[in-house]
Amino acid sequence: MSFFCTFIYSSNDLNDRYKLWDDLIRIGDRISLPWIVCGDFNNPLNFGDRLGAPISAAKIEGFKNCVALCGLSDIKSDGCFFTWNNKQSGSARFFSKIDRVLGNDEWMSTFPDSLAQFLPEGLFDHCPAIVCAQKLLPSGKRPFQYFNMWGLDPSFLDRVKESWDVPLYGVHMYQLFSRLKRDCQEKLHASPGDPSMSSLESVAVESYRVADTAFLSFLRQKSKLYWLKDGDANTSFFHRSIKLRRQFNSIHSIQDGSGICIHSPDGVTNAFVMYYKSLLGATLDHREPVRVSVVQLGSIVPDSLHAVLCAPFSDVDIQKDMFSIDGKKAPGPDGFTSQFFKDSWSVVGLDVCNAVKDLFLSGKLLREIDATSITLVPKSSHPTSDGF
Repeated sequence: MSFFCTFIYSSNDLNDRYKLWDDLIRIGDRISLPWIVCGDFNNPLNFGDRLGAPISAAKIEGFKNCVALCGLSDIKSDGCFFTWNNKQSGSARFFSKIDRVLGNDEWMSTFPDSLAQFLPEGLFDHCPAIVCAQKLLPSGKRPFQYFNMWGLDPSFLDRVKESWDVPLYGVHMYQLFSRLKRDCQEKLHASPGDPSMSSLESVAVESYRVADTAFLSFLRQKSKLYWLKDGDANTSFFHRSIKLRRQFNSIHSIQDGSGICIHSPDGVTNAFVMYYKSLLGATLDHREPVRVSVVQLGSIVPDSLHAVLCAPFSDVDIQKDMFSIDGKKAPGPDGFTSQFFKDSWSVVGLDVCNAVKDLFLSGKLLREIDATSITLVPKSSHPTSDGF
């Protein structure tokens, strides 16, 4: 595996650092392989990179411009956030993040799970960094997710109908869940995600337009950048956003409740499970039921309002509510966004309406449908413990 590595030991003089930024830009223009740039830049990159003293915009502007033009970004790091301090006492002491490990897009693609660990500085004033460059670590089985681009495939409705027409028995809600979970997922995985959708350059212009629209839809959904308007074809920006988002959301090491630093994927998972088990508590063996007599002592809605609240929903009402949900919103535990139901309403609409009406008639909701997915999203770029 070939890559470039540039080690930095920057000057204390700002003018000299501007020369360094220009040199890095010239080097970056000639590099097409994975590239990592690491060391003492002697310059903060963001306003939050210093504690105890202010940072001027003029001081970070040149460095930030250099990083952007070189296509560099911080690789995932843990350990000490601030990498230097002036070793003064009391209010005269301040901390800065002036040591960094930066990688270009090729580095992030080749080593998506690379990690920079900044150790305590000890007797020195800078924190040493250990860089672990590794390829993608094994992760758990990813759940099914419906991608909105699949609805653009000409065979989409036929495949949904093919799986939907399989006879099933049980309550309406069970039939809906089973068709979605068992049959429809298999059919959708079979073809609309086929790579041939993104390589239709040799066919008619209309087919290419459909494939291109589907590809952009996929990138938007993966990058979670919903504020971009339809028609924005900056695919390199989308790819970069997806990589950075994946890197930001990954946690390679963590301190558990005992202060022990854990680095193995299974150990990190278990640390979070134990933390939230202790946070959420245990299930009560006995819970006192609601006392109807106490409820009836309060205000009760009149019969006219009661009739309105208990009026049955029509199929039109259910379809209207379903279509009001933004198709780009995150899916439920079954992996289907509301866009799937919009795209295939002519096939699945009746079953969806029957399942919803069945819920209000019976008052019972399948456990599989009532399930909730809990996803840990770091709110800090530098999480150190299971309580963040």
